[in-house]
Amino acid sequence: MHRFLRRFLSDAQWRGLARLAGGLRALTAATLVRLLRLLPLGVQAAVKESLRPVGKLDYAPSAVRMAVNSRWQVYRLRSCRKEPETIRWLEEHLRPGDVLFDIGANVGAYSLVAHAITEGHARIYAFEPGFATFTELCSNVALNQAQASIVPLQIGLSDRTALLDFRYSDLGAGAAQHSWEGTASQLGAEHRAVHTQPTPCFRMDDLIDRLALEPPTVMKIDVDGPELDVIAGGERTLSDPRLRTILIESDAASEPRLIPSLESRGFRLHQQFRRGSDLSNYVFLRR
Repeated sequence: MHRFLRRFLSDAQWRGLARLAGGLRALTAATLVRLLRLLPLGVQAAVKESLRPVGKLDYAPSAVRMAVNSRWQVYRLRSCRKEPETIRWLEEHLRPGDVLFDIGANVGAYSLVAHAITEGHARIYAFEPGFATFTELCSNVALNQAQASIVPLQIGLSDRTALLDFRYSDLGAGAAQHSWEGTASQLGAEHRAVHTQPTPCFRMDDLIDRLALEPPTVMKIDVDGPELDVIAGGERTLSDPRLRTILIESDAASEPRLIPSLESRGFRLHQQFRRGSDLSNYVFLRR
């Protein structure tokens, strides 16, 4: 592009373009936003629609594309480096023909890895209740033409089937550490939600019955706090011998109840991967 433009511009035009490019590089994001807000609304909307930034997930074996419309989504591009144990678990245990429940899918990084591993020959139910994040999850499914494999569901899973208040820690797509009414936020009791919205929440057993879903053979649970509620709502599903393995993120305070709860449903703790001072990823296998 550099050589192409130089052929058609005079020296004065080229110097002017260079000065403009240098000025643009010096602009901060805040300055660009202020400039864009001076434009008519229709032009602002057209600019926003035309940008459509897309990044590449850091999954080396396959080219997985992801929309990038928030600072959180930039962070999600590094999901594989953030949780290499989750990637290894998927690669070791997920097979074509499996049914994966990705509970707390966020923008879908691990659902997309699962799709890549099985070359689209698995059924993946990606549960994400947050409205902005769910939109980007659906966009990522479309970007990777994974709609025949990945089924996004804007539903929470818990120990009861009801319309519950979902309390947002942040309205940005890709954000985390939200909480449900009646459960504590991982951000602490002093944390106040920036927004609360009634959202459908189901017991896992109820949802499988009502929507006639295939029962899972592999399950990932990452719900930032109410993991035990998810387990309590899936008594029949988690006891089903077709479910071979579960990866669950939880904190140290829940561990004394988490491990016996899954052991009582026929699992044994296989591995524990510590993530920081309080969180761990626990891998359970069917006994």
